Amino acid sequence: MSTRHLARLTLAVAVAALLVSGCAHRRGIPHDASEVPGYHKPPPDLAGIDPSSLAARRILIDPGHGGHFPGAVGDDGLTEAEVNLGVALYLQGLLQWVGADVHLTRTADTDFLTPADSTLAGDLAARVAIADSLRPDVFLSIHHNSTASRDPDINETQTYYPIGRDGADRDLARSIHRQLVRALEIAPARILPGGFHVLRHAPVPAVLGEPAMISNPVIEGRLSLARSLELEARAYFLGLLDYFAAGTPRWVTDLPDTLTHDPGPALIWRFDPGAAGAPVLDPGSVRVTLDGRAVPHRRSPDGLGIAVDPRHLHGGRDLRISGRNLAGRATPARRHVRTTRDRGPWRSVFVAEAGEGPRRGLLHYDLGAPLAELGPLLLAPPGTPREGLRLPVYPGDEGWLLLDPAPDDLAERIIAEQQLSDVTGRDAGSSPSIRTLPDGVRWRMLDAPDGVWPDTPVPGGRWRLRWPWERPVAAHGEPHWPAIPVRDGEPLWLEADGAVPLLVSADGRVPGQAGSRSPEDTLRFTPIVPDLVGTRIVVDARGGGTEAQTSGPLGTRGSDLNLRLADQLAAMLRGAGAAVLLARTGDEERSDPERVARADAFGADLYLAIGRRESGPAVHHHPGSAFGRPWAEQTARRLSALLAVPMDATPAYDYVLRHTACPAIVVLLEPVGDAASEQRLDRPSWQNAVVRTLLASVVAMHDAPPVADLDWFLRATGDRGIPRDRLDYLRLDGAFTWLPAGGHATGMPVTSPATGAPGRLPLGGDRHVFELHDGPHWQVWTLTRGQSGRWQAQLFLERR
Repeated sequence: MSTRHLARLTLAVAVAALLVSGCAHRRGIPHDASEVPGYHKPPPDLAGIDPSSLAARRILIDPGHGGHFPGAVGDDGLTEAEVNLGVALYLQGLLQWVGADVHLTRTADTDFLTPADSTLAGDLAARVAIADSLRPDVFLSIHHNSTASRDPDINETQTYYPIGRDGADRDLARSIHRQLVRALEIAPARILPGGFHVLRHAPVPAVLGEPAMISNPVIEGRLSLARSLELEARAYFLGLLDYFAAGTPRWVTDLPDTLTHDPGPALIWRFDPGAAGAPVLDPGSVRVTLDGRAVPHRRSPDGLGIAVDPRHLHGGRDLRISGRNLAGRATPARRHVRTTRDRGPWRSVFVAEAGEGPRRGLLHYDLGAPLAELGPLLLAPPGTPREGLRLPVYPGDEGWLLLDPAPDDLAERIIAEQQLSDVTGRDAGSSPSIRTLPDGVRWRMLDAPDGVWPDTPVPGGRWRLRWPWERPVAAHGEPHWPAIPVRDGEPLWLEADGAVPLLVSADGRVPGQAGSRSPEDTLRFTPIVPDLVGTRIVVDARGGGTEAQTSGPLGTRGSDLNLRLADQLAAMLRGAGAAVLLARTGDEERSDPERVARADAFGADLYLAIGRRESGPAVHHHPGSAFGRPWAEQTARRLSALLAVPMDATPAYDYVLRHTACPAIVVLLEPVGDAASEQRLDRPSWQNAVVRTLLASVVAMHDAPPVADLDWFLRATGDRGIPRDRLDYLRLDGAFTWLPAGGHATGMPVTSPATGAPGRLPLGGDRHVFELHDGPHWQVWTLTRGQSGRWQAQLFLERR
């Protein structure tokens, strides 16, 4: 630290000390004061830290109260307002030392009252207005608590984040809380959602800290010492450092905050890791919701772009996208408000291939709003030779049909507008639009077995275009249509839940399909795990609300870890084509009867609960369940290999086991114990290993035993694949993600004695696709099995 920086910090300490020196020790301290925990340790040493992640970060510190509002007052007269400011001034010096752009809402014992508004609400609103104006990276409000009863024996560390903002805000709270707990050693210590005004209205990730109770006379005496202010400020400093060191990811987009209800082009967001070399997006963490319900989306080839077809957004207003990076750091949720529209006129478009002679064309109708009562519509007046052509309305407001070949007089033969007008009771709008694909672009037919087209594109959902990403097909239709436009000489990459991705090389070859070209010019649906497609599975994260399911000394709750695992497992199961219901999606309390009732209403085929208990891990099953017992046994066997501890499958009479109408197991994982185990359980790579293991237990019960681990895939790529020490993640069939232990982006090694043994991925059938990602460098490989049974990997696409 330079002499100039030392002088600045010394001045901050002096100012902070002056603020509190006049209030110390006017009342006797109890003889057993040394037994009261809190503020015993010396300030943590900052030598050797890497503060670079804090450089240029804009941080707004809000010393709570001040002026007319002293806050809590100790028995000896020490006010919360002066302690808050003392800590804030010292923290300001620390952050300025490392190059942060630091702002304080106040730097003296002042308030924000005006002649026009002398209320506490006005004071708080003024603090939020500063945050609105500055738009900092984070907002930190410093407080010190007091009990309503002023009980002198109560003391607790509480760290609050805004209610309902469980992403970046809670990550910030956890980072700060851990350092406060380590430094102050006060118990109990809790991370809590809070509804304080400055939290509810903060426009950026926000935390309100209440490290100790000023109503405790021993703590009041310690808070009057500059050493305690320094200790607390350094804890806040290290918490902010931890938060920024894991990256500050966000979503960037050209979309306005208010969107019109229009079928237009795809809505696109890009993941910004926050800094060069910062951890990239965890592909299984992306959530796009409309009024709380999941919205289908597609990913760019590099995994950093997300696109949504506006046609999926009927009937909702609140559109949000969220996600996490590979270090587990959440993005702030990006929110858009959608305006509604009345039912407009239906529109139609016909897009034909270019050229002379027979050519195909796609006819599409947009009916302007969902019309569930409509069935298939005829494309020609009754009595004409082509009355068999029908337009299926999918998913309720639109329809399509590929005409092969399209008749020359199609423009005259398209159904007269009067027919739709009669059915819908609305005007037809403009005449059908006739368009032509660019030269060299042709329609390629998608297909699925057993006549799935045209009623359902694929059993698990819709096709999503991954490549070409730069030329979205929205200009000529989204890939849930029966055909997509493909440019001659351009590779094609499509994904759908439950399906092995569809790849077509630049010369039209389809890797893994019979023959060099598909004779019907068709791409086939191949399920990843056939028996999982359409299976209805409930994943139940135990705990929530006041039920913590064990907690660690640094504030991590088992119920939060359970939800993180359930969310990731649900994403992988959906990728395999299963329909998944999360028994809870946030930190809400749900009774066991309510969970069972939701499972019954969902029509669940399987029920998997994830919980924790103090007595150690186990897997429970109902003693009379013919499916549940072997499922529990092989789940316990696989988890034992991961945890390196014996784990039994035991019959039990848990409420959900007795009352669910489908096979069920309750997986009880290790409790959140000491600080070391707490940190391990919170690592994304460890959570991914647990999720892969639970996935393997489900897949193995559906005739697709998992056989491949990460090293198997990397050996298959030879010396052309991304090496393990550079690998961010592997993704198989667009569904299953493997985060390598100790990957350079996560920087958090997993020390399980059985690393690599459990959690293997399924390789049923004869064709698969997997991706390797290293920051901006990514590869797509095809994997095919020959008649000899040996697998062969070929590089399909690569970009740096």
